[in-house]
Amino acid sequence: MTRVSAVAWLGATKTRLMVSALVVAFLVAPALHGAGLVRGLRLAIKAVEETFVTAFQQGNITSIVPTRSVGDITRQTARQASSAIAGVGAAGSTRAAARPTAGELTVATSPEDAQVRVMNIEPVYQEGMTLDFGSYDIEVSAPGYRTKRFPIDLQDTEVIVDVELTQRGSFTCEPEVARMGGIGLSEFGMQLRSEQVFENVSIYEVFSSLAKHLDSELNHLHDVQALMGDNYAYLSALQNSNLSLEQLESNEHVDISDRALQQRYGLEKQGNNIRMIHYMSLDGAYTTPELAREGFCLLVEEI
Repeated sequence: MTRVSAVAWLGATKTRLMVSALVVAFLVAPALHGAGLVRGLRLAIKAVEETFVTAFQQGNITSIVPTRSVGDITRQTARQASSAIAGVGAAGSTRAAARPTAGELTVATSPEDAQVRVMNIEPVYQEGMTLDFGSYDIEVSAPGYRTKRFPIDLQDTEVIVDVELTQRGSFTCEPEVARMGGIGLSEFGMQLRSEQVFENVSIYEVFSSLAKHLDSELNHLHDVQALMGDNYAYLSALQNSNLSLEQLESNEHVDISDRALQQRYGLEKQGNNIRMIHYMSLDGAYTTPELAREGFCLLVEEI
């Protein structure tokens, strides 16, 4: 018998076909999620129809008439329909699912009590805070440690960043000191240059420690200028007293002179290392490279 005859025969057994399809749909109900019940029934009916047609073409029509045979065919067809419906459901769910647009950010620090700030947004950082996907400027600091600042690109639903701070004063002081010109006690003063390479550190770590030291711990500053880029940083300072800020504020001594000490600091990125160049111009005073080296090492202890 031809396929056309088989389809005609199916029309005569519509009730049996619909019952089988409903059984199939019931058996594969978990797979119908996201595909739609109507579409799932259509797939089930098609699967049952193909099974009936195949049996009819093989001249085995009597085998599908008894209830037991129909049950066997229905169960077999259910497995086929389940795969088809599950595939459609998965595809439909993929199309319908919205792509995440935000994620949770956690900055795990050492030491644990370090302060974390997200510099380019207003909200205060909190562990696991939800942020829109994008770029963020992170700063991590703690008393007695060098501050780290770095960008992150948040593109996952959960991001954990590990940050370990390094204690200030951990560098070994090994500067190269040279007199650049001038004569001590002359109207032109003396100029000295000191420089050293610090390994495995960022420009921001050295720059921030240096700036904090000059701002809060060094002598009174009349003028400070600073400039920083990705591969360099520059800072200059002018002072005219050997007193600390605390001594000046408490007025313990009066030791203000007309002699000015000009200091300039340059930082250059060299791979993972930073070269720091310290230029000092002392007017109307005398010093030696040895004294300059000692002063440079006192500064390194604060970085």
